[in-house]
Amino acid sequence: MSTANAKVDSVQSCEQLQNILIRLPVVTDVILAFLPARALNTAAQVCTAWADSARRVRRRRRHHASFFLGQVRTESVSSDLHAAFADFRYDFLDSLSCEPKHVLVFSTPDLIEGKGALYPPLRPGADGRTHARRKRECFVNYVDRLLPRSTRVLGIAASGIIGTDHRDLKTFEFEEDSAFSCLCLPTIPGLQVHYLHLHSDVETMFSRRPSWLTSDPDIKCLLVFHDSDEEEDINIISKSMRGDLWWRLGGNVVVAGGHVDCLHAPRGDPASAAAREEEDRQCNLMVVGISGANVHAASVVVPASAQTPAAAEAAVARLKRAAVVPDARCSFAFMFACVGRGSYMFRDRDVESAAFRKHFPNVPLVGFFGNGEIGHEHLGVSGDGDAPRLPRLDHTYSTIFVLVSVENQ
Repeated sequence: MSTANAKVDSVQSCEQLQNILIRLPVVTDVILAFLPARALNTAAQVCTAWADSARRVRRRRRHHASFFLGQVRTESVSSDLHAAFADFRYDFLDSLSCEPKHVLVFSTPDLIEGKGALYPPLRPGADGRTHARRKRECFVNYVDRLLPRSTRVLGIAASGIIGTDHRDLKTFEFEEDSAFSCLCLPTIPGLQVHYLHLHSDVETMFSRRPSWLTSDPDIKCLLVFHDSDEEEDINIISKSMRGDLWWRLGGNVVVAGGHVDCLHAPRGDPASAAAREEEDRQCNLMVVGISGANVHAASVVVPASAQTPAAAEAAVARLKRAAVVPDARCSFAFMFACVGRGSYMFRDRDVESAAFRKHFPNVPLVGFFGNGEIGHEHLGVSGDGDAPRLPRLDHTYSTIFVLVSVENQ
């Protein structure tokens, strides 16, 4: 009898606690504020009161860029790859305070094709037969499956990878070992991210421009990636970017990127649905537009002649002097370098990324070593009466740094 009474008392206590949490939403808000984004979404499904509380918690959270860096040693790809992705899935994604809206994945080619392919993640409760039926897939698709369908995941494969460790903010340049780095952007007030990815040949790639590319007055940065290093293609891209498009944008926009090994378009775009099914989401050209009235972007080119650590640091210092936003809600940066730089040029590792980290200790840096760089130096806004200058956009043996900051509204 005493056991039955104890069970009744326990049930009554739970009901009383539930009533307190429902009647005192401030208590529920405090408790749910400790949950990361995924756990908060689960809690929001309990009842209407908790859903309302979860909505308030999301609104109060600071939206900032998140980042991850995974390394795979060449001699033990299989075991290290799964360990790196276990860290990415359970240590990183499950602990994010805000769900990412856009994810940029930079990876070495072997993690996208061949022995780097992964099995798709199993759903909870899946049996052994489901496990046996799984087919290996591209790791960009693997990341896609871990995130909500509304998240746009963009994959870029290049010879070397640059990334920032989310635990200690140390930045590394991987030129030989397999690696991947990710930049996750949640919904940030005042920041818009647009995409253009084409599967046609280079001659017609700029003929079908989306409306945002020509009519958005707040475009601040265009990241351009192409999967070829042929000189003819490079000239066509440079000519297209420097032509009427550059004048339409007013010349006050950062253009940066490079020539890479492979590109994977984000899912969820009807215009590329057929191509994704036939070509496993691979595309030839990708343009990412970053816009917003309170978005600031700047870039600096470290030329081929800058072959000492001091010269590289001097270039980053110019970026520091011109691009500081005192009241930035969030900042993130990109580094696009030639495969001929890095340890081959400086005889030491992480030289240029270390120079960036010295001047921007709290800004995540991601990027790659590619087969040619696209970009120009943009350290200020030209006056309204100034004609936009046509910069040189194609480079070799250089490094381009891009800093994007979102100012508090």
